[in-house]
Amino acid sequence: MDADWSSRQCKLTEPAVLETAIRFSAYLQYMAVGVDLYDDAWTEFRTLIASEVEERLENEAEELETYSGLSGYGDEFAIAVMGWGGIYFVEACEFERHGYYLRLEDARADAMHIAECYSGIDEGDTVSPVPGQRIRAWYTDDLLASHGHLDQPTGELEVHADTEIIAQISSGHQVSLELPRLAKIGGEWVQVVWRFNMRGPGSASIWLYSRDGSEPEVLEVTSMQIGDEPARKAPPIYED
Repeated sequence: MDADWSSRQCKLTEPAVLETAIRFSAYLQYMAVGVDLYDDAWTEFRTLIASEVEERLENEAEELETYSGLSGYGDEFAIAVMGWGGIYFVEACEFERHGYYLRLEDARADAMHIAECYSGIDEGDTVSPVPGQRIRAWYTDDLLASHGHLDQPTGELEVHADTEIIAQISSGHQVSLELPRLAKIGGEWVQVVWRFNMRGPGSASIWLYSRDGSEPEVLEVTSMQIGDEPARKAPPIYED
């Protein structure tokens, strides 16, 4: 996919973008009082304001719309249109944010473009079914699990697996989806490895790998749903 998703993208240091942000923030208005943002003599100041705006976008932007794409592993991932103070951008798993928008329609168009490019449908295909079946899992962290709080899940994730893998999991075999999948946990995209039947049929864990190479965090699956089957509680991995 071409990295230049849209000619309507703006750089954060562009005067029009900074003007939009300044109008939204009393603090930025105070910083920019008496400054002509279009004057090249204020280039360094525009960079300073842009860094402040970037921090605001990271911490205060809200998710306005969400679309979905399908990764090469068959996993669904979120494509979010984010907005703060009249500035919009698209956030989608590992894609690098390289542009901002002054119109919601432009950000929406690019989000839909990403969704189309990662729809799982090849050119010439009329229909491309979702690979395998969906596994929906509710999880808790190992600290809660070690205290027996298996009825208090802290989140849920989904993964797709092919028919053969699903059959192995359902039969009680130990299965590890070694290729990391991307998942959004706690507002951050991380790599996860799913491991099933660690302590018998229906038991599973999710291993989170951070980008800094530190030891993975282990989440215990408290219940699972495979395909359209009813959700079932999972035997505990961690015991008192």
